[in-house]
Amino acid sequence: MRQLSGKLWMLTSLLVLLFAGCGGEDGSDQTPQDEFGDEDVESMAEEEEEVDPTAFVIGYAERDISPPVGTILGGFGGPAQNRGITDYNDPLMGQVLYLSNNAGQAFMVISVDTAGYFFEFGDWGPGIKQLRETIEEKLEGIVHLPPENILVGASHSHAATDLVGFWQAAGEGVPLEVLELYLTKISDAAVEAVESAVEGEIFVAEGELVGYTGRDSDCSEIIDNTVSVLQARDLEGQPLATLVNYAKHPTTLPYENTVASADFIWGFREETLLATGAPGMYLQGFVAAVHGGSSRVSGADSFEKAYAMGELISQTALDTLDQAEKVEEYRIYNLETLYSCETSEGYLYDTYHYLNMPKRSIEDLGDELLVKEIPVSWHKVGSVEFAVFPGEGTPEYSYALRERMTGNAGFIVGLGNDCLGYILDPESVAADPSGQLEGYEMLMDWAKKPVPAPGTRWSPSVGSTELTRKGKSPLIEAFFSRFR
Repeated sequence: MRQLSGKLWMLTSLLVLLFAGCGGEDGSDQTPQDEFGDEDVESMAEEEEEVDPTAFVIGYAERDISPPVGTILGGFGGPAQNRGITDYNDPLMGQVLYLSNNAGQAFMVISVDTAGYFFEFGDWGPGIKQLRETIEEKLEGIVHLPPENILVGASHSHAATDLVGFWQAAGEGVPLEVLELYLTKISDAAVEAVESAVEGEIFVAEGELVGYTGRDSDCSEIIDNTVSVLQARDLEGQPLATLVNYAKHPTTLPYENTVASADFIWGFREETLLATGAPGMYLQGFVAAVHGGSSRVSGADSFEKAYAMGELISQTALDTLDQAEKVEEYRIYNLETLYSCETSEGYLYDTYHYLNMPKRSIEDLGDELLVKEIPVSWHKVGSVEFAVFPGEGTPEYSYALRERMTGNAGFIVGLGNDCLGYILDPESVAADPSGQLEGYEMLMDWAKKPVPAPGTRWSPSVGSTELTRKGKSPLIEAFFSRFR
């Protein structure tokens, strides 16, 4: 496959940044209040007051989702780089943790080894949207689990499958058979997790792992080193699964590597299983402009270093559980909103027109491109909160979200339910001496209000804030006003 060069390569290499700067669907002043009235809010509140759960019901399942040799890896480079899988160091995994209660409320966490995973691919093939709908359909008659109660988080390993299509040959998309493989195997695991669920307990804790990440370009000294841990146990005290959230790029394995791996998450899983007898799951944090730190771990080669990094995260998480608190609130809440996004120039606009990429539902309005459905969600399991965003946020936003959480543990999840590039705080952009954030990471030309996509009916209120190109992320601002 011939390599892209010069300006065109730079153009396509930013395709992954596509949409995280969101615009309004039509530039109107529509707010969620227009779609969701006070009577509906009162009705929902009355329904919630009738629910009085007293116990958790927990299930886990997993699948090896390694695609065939030759499947394109994601994370490094751009279209036509041809980083096809040549071998496997460890299996790429799809893991499912089902958290529910005895009142029928539920939340499902799915961790997938992939560089990124699109919400939808239009007519090209099934994405996360179709995966969540398929899970709901397969569970019909077993439990009520609507799509918005399901979180699908990409690990972001740069040695794992491209489920965005950004790294395929120019003009191509993710092979349909790969998308179907993930749909089938992960949805089957979801059913198994529900059918195997038992009554259990949840313990949570937060610790820190300092010195193993670093900011790019000296744009900021702020790093979110938080290690958030949730361990599900059966009533005998035996672990069922350990869920960890930490913000670190899985790029221990280098660009030239074509041996598929979960990167350091592989070591984390292995060591957690050895220590607890139960699986470890990893949710990626906010890693925009956050790299480095892996040089502090030792090993004969990059795979040994990756394992050592994962071992360190596992040990930190398990040590943190020494101060774990049992979750004794049993209600489960799930809120999700779909936003639309517009762009009128720049990398997305040019790449879409020149290369016919990505394979996603994009409406060409002539002077603008419109993507209608971008998910943002908030979940609460007892006293544990999850803020879920469809891209890579900067640590400033991670802390801003934590400050608004009221529970005893917070999971800040990046690359959740979509893969839409960087969500940058303006302070870091302004303080960047190299101009890298402005010239590479910074999303371009978003200057409108975020508004819900058609059919959205979740949280009852949101403020309308005018946002400029270098203002605060509309997704973050909408989250603050809508969910908290």
